[in-house]
Amino acid sequence: MTLMTALNSAMSGLRSNAQVTDVISENIANALTPGYARREVVLNSGGDTAPGVRVTGVRVLGDPAMVSFRREAEADFGNAEQKVGFLKRIEARFGDPASGDTLGDLLNQFEAALVSARSSPESGNRLDIVVHAAADVATRINATSRALSDERTRADQRIGTAARELDTALKEVRDLNLRITESLSRSVDVSDLQLRRKTVVDEINALVPVNEIARENGKIALYSQAGHMLLDGPSADVSFSAVARVTPEMTIENGSISHLRINDIEVDAAVLGGEIGAQFEIRDTLATDIQSRLDALAVDLATRVATRDPAQPDEGPETSVFDFGGQAVSSIVGAGAALLLGVNSAISPLSGGDASLLRDGLTGGDPGDGTRLDQIVKSLTSTEGASGKTVFKMVEEIASSIGTNRIWAEDTQTRDAARLDQARKTEAQVGVDTDAELQHLLEVEKAYAANARVIETINALFDDLLRI
Repeated sequence: MTLMTALNSAMSGLRSNAQVTDVISENIANALTPGYARREVVLNSGGDTAPGVRVTGVRVLGDPAMVSFRREAEADFGNAEQKVGFLKRIEARFGDPASGDTLGDLLNQFEAALVSARSSPESGNRLDIVVHAAADVATRINATSRALSDERTRADQRIGTAARELDTALKEVRDLNLRITESLSRSVDVSDLQLRRKTVVDEINALVPVNEIARENGKIALYSQAGHMLLDGPSADVSFSAVARVTPEMTIENGSISHLRINDIEVDAAVLGGEIGAQFEIRDTLATDIQSRLDALAVDLATRVATRDPAQPDEGPETSVFDFGGQAVSSIVGAGAALLLGVNSAISPLSGGDASLLRDGLTGGDPGDGTRLDQIVKSLTSTEGASGKTVFKMVEEIASSIGTNRIWAEDTQTRDAARLDQARKTEAQVGVDTDAELQHLLEVEKAYAANARVIETINALFDDLLRI
């Protein structure tokens, strides 16, 4: 070995030592970064034509099974988190039981006002209190229905945003695949590109849980857990048409709101999971189920408290406590009833009406006759209607259904949170071990010092030769 060969070998050692030191430093700096995969410099002999050592790349390490497990847990947790938030907000619309301000409490106050008016039917003040109590019930039902429409609108618009984010992210992964393949063909370090791709796939996975499949030349393919091709060579085109406002009668079945489309094919997005799956479930299942129950309650309540002349119970005009935006009780069916429910303007003093119509009906009556009021009181606890339940039971079942779903979703979220925490800890265990990295750094430091000593020795030899 000549002095120049020895010098070149030592210089190559210094260069590789410097790069290894950089990678070790980056590993230590990211030891606590979620999802970070340890990097390792790949070294090879320079060979006969270029003695010494050369860096052929930086390898990104990690256990694919652990990454997949962590991604699945993250997607499930995010899905449950969205549903818990929705159910908590709607549950709050029914009122706080501790404060006595639930819809059931308002119905109790309505019943109490009716009983009070029945005991003294000639009292105009008591009749006004009945109207105000009825208005409170209608207002709460209206507000809950509006909240459901707001939630469905929010979900629809979030789906639109998420679909654009998903489409953009898939295209970025496609481009990163191409850049990684090109860089590998030129023996260029691809670790930064791989780390960026891993980050983008994590973002995609939060929207739609994916399975990552390794392909040749450093590329990857992505499929949804439901089997939809999202990326395999070319990326899928993801689209969705959001609407400005989702109203109660709008459903995916009647085509008034949109499906998610992948490569222009409608997919059942509820089975996709992740955030997008949760938003579809909120928009098309959870909210619509509550809305249909609320509409049924509104129609049932308005129907049961509509009275007729006690002398001609099967004939004559109704005296209705409630109507639906001015429309008669008998004319309302289907979605949206809860949003339209209101106090009949004919009996509301605030609308110029006369509360005494509750007592007298449209045909007039004796101010001391509480028969009509008695009919209304008894109707609230009657089980003879179409529902076969009292109105209080209907309200209780709606609130119980929301509460049960919320508790179930919170339990799911808790389990998913524990699974996610375990997945992250497990991934971290196979990630960066700072003690091992520091030990490796000491070894690199020794190698650096040895190479530097070789260069120093060769320099001294050259000086001796020049003095001869």
